[in-house]
Formats: sequence, C-alpha cells, structure tokens
Amino acid sequence: MIRDGLSAGAAHVILDAKPSGELEFMQRQSASGATTYLGGSQPAGPTWIRLTRASNTVTAAYSTDGSTWTTVGSTPASMSSTIDVGLVVSSHDVGVLSTATVTNLSVQ
Repeated sequence: MIRDGLSAGAAHVILDAKPSGELEFMQRQSASGATTYLGGSQPAGPTWIRLTRASNTVTAAYSTDGSTWTTVGSTPASMSSTIDVGLVVSSHDVGVLSTATVTNLSVQ
C-alpha cells in the first residue's frame, strides 16, 4: 500500500492478495473518501506483487516467477512527493485473524 500520510482517512492505492489468492487493486482518491475497486486477477501459485509510482500514476502488477510481470491496472494518484509505504494483512472476515509470510521485500 502507498498512502498520502498516516492519518486514518489518507488517500491511498493498494494491491492486496486475499486468502483465496485473488488480487485486488483499489484506491481512495481523496482524504476520507471511499475506497474503490479498480481491478483484480487470480494468479496461480506463489505471487509477487508490485506497486510502481511514476509521477502521478500508480501501476499495480504481479508475477508468478519474480521476473515476468503482468499489469493489473494503473490509476492517476495525486499525492505528496513524499509518501508512506506499508504492508497490509487482512483476513477479509471480521471474526478471523490472518497471517502472511513476506519475503523479498524491496522499497525503492
């Protein structure tokens, strides 16, 4: 996830993997606005995910081998020049905790 600050309602763009393996590309365009679904995919097996910001555009992509990338989507994202980057873990079920294993993490 990339965020335009750490406040609870900050604008953000996220690419997440649900427990089923389905990917979700979502965005909150403005502070305290609604988060909207932009697209997704259902890759098979272990998956690398990536958000790339170039100027005011964020692109979401995934890879099943770490070298060949498939674009999920792109969106305009007007954010500050300095953004916050973080990892999100959610079970998508209020009554169920979830865990995630993260390897090969890189922020550039």
